[in-house]
Amino acid sequence: LQIASRLAGSGLPAVVEPKNARTFTAPMRELEARVKHGKFRHDGDLMLKWAVSNGVVTRRVDDSLLLKKEHAESANKIDPLDALIQAIGAMLRTVQKAERSFQVFILGGPKRGPAV
Repeated sequence: LQIASRLAGSGLPAVVEPKNARTFTAPMRELEARVKHGKFRHDGDLMLKWAVSNGVVTRRVDDSLLLKKEHAESANKIDPLDALIQAIGAMLRTVQKAERSFQVFILGGPKRGPAV
């Protein structure tokens, strides 16, 4: 909340969104569809791979989805995956066209250079 307040105080848009099945279901379905159809690509970022391996999707009786860690007390993080899903949610809220023609790219990955 502190960073959102600072961003808003600087005139930048900031939205605090709760992590729950209502806010995560649509973006998780979008991500799932893109992965299934080969329309999601990333550059092999090790942090994102690690976060994905730590996440578990709970499909509820009402068919809603929620991302969690395997165990609540686990030290393994899913923050990068949470951020990706929240970004997709923001993208879905702002897209006004009936046909979506966009891609999601994750940049970063391991640095390559001369060995020291």
